[in-house]
Parts: sequence; structure tokens; C-alpha cells
Amino acid sequence: MYVAMGVSGGEEGARKGPSIMPGCPAEAYAALEPILQKCAAQVDGEACVTHCGAGSGCGNYVKMVHNGIEYGDMQLIGEAYTVLKMVGGLSNEELSNVFAEWNKSELDSFLIDITAQILAKKDVDCINVQTNARNEDDTSRYMVDMVLDRTGNKGTGKMTIKEGAEQSTAVPTMSSALATRFISFEKDVRKKMQGVLTGPDVPQVEDKGMLIEDVKNALYCSKIMSYAQGMNLIREASKANEWNVNLGECARIWKGGCIIRAGFLNRIKTAYDRNPTLESLLLDPTFSREVLDRQRAWRRIVALNAQIGAFQTLAPSFYQPPCALFCLLTMCRCVCSQACRARPSPHPCRTSTCTGGRLSPARRSCRRSVTSSAPTPTSARTSPSARCTTACGRRRTTPPPPTPTRPTRRTAKRRCCESGRPWKRKAMEAALTGWDALPPCVKWT
Repeated sequence: MYVAMGVSGGEEGARKGPSIMPGCPAEAYAALEPILQKCAAQVDGEACVTHCGAGSGCGNYVKMVHNGIEYGDMQLIGEAYTVLKMVGGLSNEELSNVFAEWNKSELDSFLIDITAQILAKKDVDCINVQTNARNEDDTSRYMVDMVLDRTGNKGTGKMTIKEGAEQSTAVPTMSSALATRFISFEKDVRKKMQGVLTGPDVPQVEDKGMLIEDVKNALYCSKIMSYAQGMNLIREASKANEWNVNLGECARIWKGGCIIRAGFLNRIKTAYDRNPTLESLLLDPTFSREVLDRQRAWRRIVALNAQIGAFQTLAPSFYQPPCALFCLLTMCRCVCSQACRARPSPHPCRTSTCTGGRLSPARRSCRRSVTSSAPTPTSARTSPSARCTTACGRRRTTPPPPTPTRPTRRTAKRRCCESGRPWKRKAMEAALTGWDALPPCVKWT
């Protein structure tokens, strides 16, 4: 039996125990469990290891999403630092103290802790690689101010974003974090553009205390979004591949040994233990109440980010309804596409209203009438899949390929018009099914 394991922890995990995410048959995990529990990090008397699922790749998948969350987490901290530095005018010492205080609150996490330490680090503590000696000539420089603002990526963040698209799951926080890395890497191009393009003056605030509190609330809400997106992606992949991943257990084993370990993972585990079928962390009463209590401060920081030109990973668009114009343009594009494809069709339900790959009620009723009517000539007969694709405006000249016994996610997407599966976003669905069906939030008043 093959056992694949995602392992997170780095050099510290190698010494003190990592977070281990194995994916394998249950009997294989049962044989290895005593060894893995001894090797894994220990938190609150429990080993940070669990059987992620029966699929040979599910443990690596959970680890990949862990890295995607890590990307988002680090970018969010970077944006919080930028706002406090540029707008609040806080010194590195003040920033270090702020992050140290935050680490005693609901933001308690490994990344917040090391951020406070990094911001306090002086350049004199660093080793000159050429002379192999300490830089003792100048004690006024902070290390953070000496680091080149350029970074790369190992590829796990990119894989997470690709999987988000593959599973039709929104991961905007991770996606923005990855885009920022790409922008960061183009240091030479950015320097040239900065000489040509200049932004507005950075606003200054008088009440630093309120700014710090607002940034803290915005950061906490955004962290909830990042973890919610990661859990959603694991859940969708688990459904598609029949892994049966326990999301509460994922949160538990991330409490120690890994980069994203944080205090509020206990509450994420509690949320999934309370409701194992929870569709999103934002639907848990505890988290939804916390976001509602903090969202005014959150939105103030997002507006401030726009003013100073900072990247918008902090934005709360993850749970907002889609833009009305986007919905209308999508609808118009579908209508235009069908008009361009207008040609004689044997299907009586071919209309100009697109439902995004689903059969409208009229088409479904017509399809039932077609399938239940008298036998048609052999030349006009088609399979149910062929009739369905004809109804959606995508005629097949050859029979569709045989459906595998265990459909993949892509196969499920191809068959969505057969099943009539509704879209998850009700606002978008309403916009795509007809002009008059637009919800009040996207109508002109």
C-alpha cells in the first residue's frame, strides 16, 4: 500500500515535530499511526497528525492548501504593516510592539509572533556574508529596511490557485497574494514605472490608536476569509474525489508544527465539530458575528488601502454578491454568443436566454417532452447528452465520449446541463436567468 504524506514544519519541525498529513488506505494508516504520533508535534496532549483520507494524494492536497493559506496570511500581515507604516507613521520599534500586543489577542499565531521579532531586529545582529563578521559599524539600521523588496515562489501557491479554478471555488485572498509575489519579482520594471507613474500624497491620521485598532480588526477578518477559502477548497476536492476529509481534524493538526499555526484554529475545529457539513466558516454563528462586529473597521482600511495604492488582499469581496455590471455583461455575452451561433436546430427549446450551462425550466420541460414522445427516425435520434448539448447551443457532430465510472470534476461540469445543477451564487443565477429576475441589490433605483 502506498502512503503519501504532506509534512509542514521546516527545520523547527524537524527538531520539535512537524504537522503530518497522510493520505492512504485506512489499514495502512492504522499500521503507521503509532510511529507518526511519536514523530508529530504535540499540542494540548494531542499529536498533530490525522488520517486525511483514503486517497493517495489527499494528504499532499491538504498540505498544498495549507501553503496557499500561508501565502494569504503573509500577504495580509504585509499589508497591515504597510498601512501602519505609511499612514500611521509608526517606527519599526512601535510596529514591533503593536504586533507583539496583537499576538496576545485573537490574532495569536506563529506568523504574528515572528513579525514582531523581525521588526525589532537590528542590522547589527546580522552577519556580513563577505567577511563573516557582525555589522557593528552602524546600530541604527533595522534589518527590515535593508531587505530587498523582491520575492519569488516555490509553486505551491500557484498550484492552489489552479485547483481553485479547477474546483470552481473562489480563493481571492490566496490569488491576490500570489499576484503580489509576481509583481514583487519584477523589481526592475517597477523601478522604471515608479519614475513615470506617481500616486497621490499618502494621507496622515491623527488618531493612531484608532488606526491600529482598525487594522487589527481588518487583519483578523481577512484571516478568517483566508482560512474559510482554504477549507472550502479542501471540502470541494474531497467531495469530487470521495476522500471524506475531516475539516475539523485539519484545523486541529495545524495547531502545531506548521507555519500557519494559530490560536483561533481551536475555534475553527469547534465550528466543524458542531456542524460537520458547514458550507463555510462565515455561516458559523461565532465567526459571522465577529465579522459583522468588525466589518466597519475592515472597510475603512480597505478604502485607505485604495488611497495609498496598497494591494487589496484585505478586501471583503469574498462574501459580497457579484457586481451588477458583471452579471449583466455575462448575460449579454451569453445572448450574443447564442445569436452568433444561430443556425437550424432540431431542438424546439433553443432560445436567446442563456442559463450559464443549465437547462432553463422551459428547456427541461421540452427535453422531457422530446424524450417521452414517439420514437423518432434513426437519423434524428441522439443520446440524452447530445440532446442536452444541443439545447445549450453546443451541438455535437459526433457522439460524446463514454462517461467514466467515477466522474471527475471536469466531467461533472460537462454534465451540469443534464443535471440542472443550480449555481451557488444566487445573485449571479438571477442575473443570468432573465432581466426581470435581477435581485433588488443589482437593480437601479
